[in-house]
Amino acid sequence: GEPVLRALLLNAATQSLTNGVIGTLFALYMVETLGITPLVVGLIVSVGGVSALGGAFLAGPVTQRFGVGGALIGSKLVSFLFSSLMVLAYGPQPLVLALLVLSQAGDATWTVYGITETSLQQHITPNRFLGRLHASSRFIAGLLLPVGGLLGGYLGQTIGLRAAMGASLLIRMATTLWIYGSPIPGMAGL
Repeated sequence: GEPVLRALLLNAATQSLTNGVIGTLFALYMVETLGITPLVVGLIVSVGGVSALGGAFLAGPVTQRFGVGGALIGSKLVSFLFSSLMVLAYGPQPLVLALLVLSQAGDATWTVYGITETSLQQHITPNRFLGRLHASSRFIAGLLLPVGGLLGGYLGQTIGLRAAMGASLLIRMATTLWIYGSPIPGMAGL
């Protein structure tokens, strides 16, 4: 019944579904559609890991500068811009590789979002309910991830890998509306 927690849960649930679609198709898309070798796929994905680590150092300053609402909404929108580069990857191989590396470099935004979201949840939830909150949220997200994987397989086969990933990214961006329609945008600091 708490509007902030409800918005975060709806966002997490919808986003988990889209993560299932993209996670299922990403490597296949890079190898089959873009012609990238598995070794280079691994190198590209590793950029995301390094970027995510960098996001851990950015979360505090970003939240202080833009507030909780600004950090959550801004990180989701910037993430969408970076993630869109993987769907736009087309043309000569150096350009394709550059766009894919840049898309993975945007993983820092996921870390900023995750840290800010968890901090907000912990701030507004009484300690005795934190375990239930996180268990419930993880259960719902974990349930929808494989559903997204199945949906990704179906969409990839039906409309194509690039189109399926693009549609999923648009839905992922639309999940920002859950947050935008809640009290979160007006929240400053914790």
